[in-house]
Amino acid sequence: MLGNNTQAIPDYDRAIEINPKYAAGYYNRGLIYCKLGDYRQAIPDFDRVIEINPKRAEVYYNRGIAYAKLGEQTQAISDYDRAIEINPKHAEVYYNRGIAYAELGEQMQAISDYDGPLESILIYAQAYYSRGVAYGKLGKPPQAISDYDRAVEINPEYAEAYNNMVSPMANLATRARRFQIITGRSKSILNMLRLIIIGALSTACWQ
Repeated sequence: MLGNNTQAIPDYDRAIEINPKYAAGYYNRGLIYCKLGDYRQAIPDFDRVIEINPKRAEVYYNRGIAYAKLGEQTQAISDYDRAIEINPKHAEVYYNRGIAYAELGEQMQAISDYDGPLESILIYAQAYYSRGVAYGKLGKPPQAISDYDRAVEINPEYAEAYNNMVSPMANLATRARRFQIITGRSKSILNMLRLIIIGALSTACWQ
């Protein structure tokens, strides 16, 4: 697949040489560079598309992704902002802007983005998990556990992935929830564990 992407680049090079205002050529070449992990090379192509047509939300979004991959979260947020201005219903932009805010330590801003638009973005287990992480960093363990719980309810397979991402106490709640889903055991087991965990986390420091 990557080989096919690489082979397409000279074709776009030639198309752009023939027509320097061929926006689709720049955009598709930029997407290929992103797929190849060459985010620095992708950005000028997205820049050129924006010069030609500054009202394409997906271009700002993908340039934002490229900036985020390069660790340039402020620039990424600026692009996500512009993408949302053009298309406020693009749920993935909110989610990725939330990730960028979280990387900058702005957890309340991140939570706001994970929250909305509720009817679409929060169907993703990743969004619940990420919001749980943000709540944890704000010292709000009950809300964090609730979000981890919902993430695992949506996709129990995420439970093992969380082992290295959340505190052992919070992860115990995740594993307990998974156990309940798989075995169908009474909620009283989970509720008892949740009360114990919340009590312990209330006196613990979240890193």
